[in-house]
Amino acid sequence: MSFLPLLDMRPSAPLAAFVSGLLLCGAAHAGFAPLTGQQVLQQFNLVALHGGSSSTHVHGRGWIGGNFVGGSGAEFANDSPIPVSNYAALTVIGSASNVSVNNNGSAAVGVVTSGNLSGTTINNGGGVVQGSTNAVSFNGNSGGAYVAGSATATNFNSGKVTNLAGDAKLQSALDAASSTNMSAVLSGLSSQLAALSATSAVSLQGGKAVFTAVADASGRAVFNLSGSFGAQVLGASEFEFNLGNASTFIFNSDLSSVVVGANFLGGSASGKLANAAVWNFNKATSVTINNNFGGSVLATQAAFKNNADIEGSVIVDTLNASGAQVHLYNFTGNLTTNKVPEPASLALVAAALGGAGWARRRRGAR
Repeated sequence: MSFLPLLDMRPSAPLAAFVSGLLLCGAAHAGFAPLTGQQVLQQFNLVALHGGSSSTHVHGRGWIGGNFVGGSGAEFANDSPIPVSNYAALTVIGSASNVSVNNNGSAAVGVVTSGNLSGTTINNGGGVVQGSTNAVSFNGNSGGAYVAGSATATNFNSGKVTNLAGDAKLQSALDAASSTNMSAVLSGLSSQLAALSATSAVSLQGGKAVFTAVADASGRAVFNLSGSFGAQVLGASEFEFNLGNASTFIFNSDLSSVVVGANFLGGSASGKLANAAVWNFNKATSVTINNNFGGSVLATQAAFKNNADIEGSVIVDTLNASGAQVHLYNFTGNLTTNKVPEPASLALVAAALGGAGWARRRRGAR
């Protein structure tokens, strides 16, 4: 590193230790660059930043940033294959219960959690649990399982791993689990999309909202669904879409409470919107979906409840899903904007640069 010779190691040993700590912190996830917001949408079917509950199917990969309580029918990775990723089919940062993980195959890891795991079956995959397990089955032959705490009524049918550091596959999944600051990245994406100027129009025809897409130079069609007009649009009973030649669709809304029950006409919920639309509820604290919905939901501050199937990914603060499913689609939209470093990265850079400058001043004062 070119700046190291500038450090006066004798009078600033604490600074040297601090900088070394920063370097080691970066090296801990050296193999896993933080994901961008677009990559999260490409790799994950569900992100719940602060946990939640579900008794239904999530057909792709999930990341839960808190505790997760499952119920009858709570399953992940129902589709095969799910998108390629360094992440496990299900990552839970807190504790998890009553979940099934399917079709994980050679990815090998079903659950990564820093808490406890109970009442769960990992089919055709292994896992790493940093706490204890109770009534858990690790099935199949595509990867072993590691449990740091006690393992009560736990079946290690896929093989038991006692040395996590000696299992590169499990260790890498654990490292990947916290390699992206999901909250910062996804909140940043939401803010950047919200700042885009509208290119497209919506008209109201009785109880029907008609969306007419006009693409910008990058193929993006941006709709503004804010204020009282946005509330009228989102409250319509039918949605009709004229998508034209646009390849990405962004629907921005600043409403704090959102309830959508519109019928997506002509099967449009499972058409082009499912692969390439983002409904960005940038300021919402509550989002409820009451009818089959097309496109990915981005609502990083919202408590989310779906009473109907979602054709696309769900990225929310907390999840409450019962009965309705989240279906997996390959996200093909272009969300590229001017990249802004996430807050955690800025803090580290500022601290390192500030420390290096302090050391140089000390050196000059001698």
